[in-house]
Amino acid sequence: MRHAARPFPFCVALLLGCDSDRAASAGGALGDPCGTGEDCVAGLVCREGLCAAAGTLDAGAPDAEGPRLWLDESTLDFGAVLLGVAVTLPLGVANVGGAALTIDHLDLDENDGLREFSIDPPDGRLDWALAPNDERTIDVSLLAADAEADTATLCLDSNDPAEPTRCVSLVSEIKGEA
Repeated sequence: MRHAARPFPFCVALLLGCDSDRAASAGGALGDPCGTGEDCVAGLVCREGLCAAAGTLDAGAPDAEGPRLWLDESTLDFGAVLLGVAVTLPLGVANVGGAALTIDHLDLDENDGLREFSIDPPDGRLDWALAPNDERTIDVSLLAADAEADTATLCLDSNDPAEPTRCVSLVSEIKGEA
């Protein structure tokens, strides 16, 4: 994905000795070009020149005969978010087993009941079938409604015989005003 060069970042790029495409995409969002992990926003890493979710699957031989649910994070940390500004982080999901994995439901449990975290689909109903080594992404969003730290738990229900329900902690720090 190439971005149009903008005059100011291009000038900075010449001074710093990097290419204009990388400088023009400052921000480091998912899929943006990068040179190091410092070029990407929190929660993302630089992989093969693009900002990607940390811990994405390194596909190889399946590690189980049956389906096996793998999550790339045990905690999604949104950091300090500003009031009224939505932040979305990807949660990588994969089947590292040797048989088809089905994920049919997501359950989002917020501790304070304010519904600041959200998932897509909002009702949590999924009909995913992942072949061995298939990957998907669940976008988890946070729209802060107060200046308090937030926590929640996101659980996925699957046909993984070893762990049919897997959960991820969602956390954010105290926020400021936008």
